[in-house]
Amino acid sequence: MRGSRISIASYNVHAWNGMDRSYNPRRIIQVLDELKADVIALQEACFPENEAFSRLMQDITKTTGLELIAGPTFCRNGENFGNVLLTRYPVSRLRRLDLSVRSREPRGALDVDLDVNGTILRVVATHLGLRASERRAQVDILLESLSIGHVQYTVVMGDFNIWSPLSPAKHRLTKRLGKGPTLATYPTMFPLFALDRIFVRPKKILKEFTVHKSVTAKIASDHLPIKAVLELG
Repeated sequence: MRGSRISIASYNVHAWNGMDRSYNPRRIIQVLDELKADVIALQEACFPENEAFSRLMQDITKTTGLELIAGPTFCRNGENFGNVLLTRYPVSRLRRLDLSVRSREPRGALDVDLDVNGTILRVVATHLGLRASERRAQVDILLESLSIGHVQYTVVMGDFNIWSPLSPAKHRLTKRLGKGPTLATYPTMFPLFALDRIFVRPKKILKEFTVHKSVTAKIASDHLPIKAVLELG
């Protein structure tokens, strides 16, 4: 059987605010179009609770050709804020995980089974907290969720806010999912930290991993997007 070759990406869009402190969703949409990915996880996506939401959603889906799945974690000033998953493939199962830790900013994850030409790919898209203790608790919830059900291929991606190579959260993730590729993505102008990660299981399906560094990507957000190519089957 011939395998399916697909591209995935993760991008913290910083609530559509660029390095020039300008609110500009159109630049982010341009970067999404540049990525040409089949599945994209977004963090810090911000959507108005009115007709502007529909217009922004339509702009994203029309430009990328992808279905949009929202995973808001909280609402502020009339806008939903949180995770988004864009996918070219049908969703066979969708779970929204609550990763919130008391007294900290609400966090969450989208846990989705995608039907990739008859093969199930489980994708978990998330954004972990800023404190080490918070991330440890969130990783515990993620790993517990991953222990439920079984699929052949799993991807966990997003902004993990892991600054240190000695991070206990990183150790737990790599012990369970294997060591993922590490490339600096933050801040965009002079990337020093690999805050954005893609973990793939089994590791052998990962064929390429890059950081997208277009002119627009360097100013559209404070993070650069990451992209991977997988071969299933």
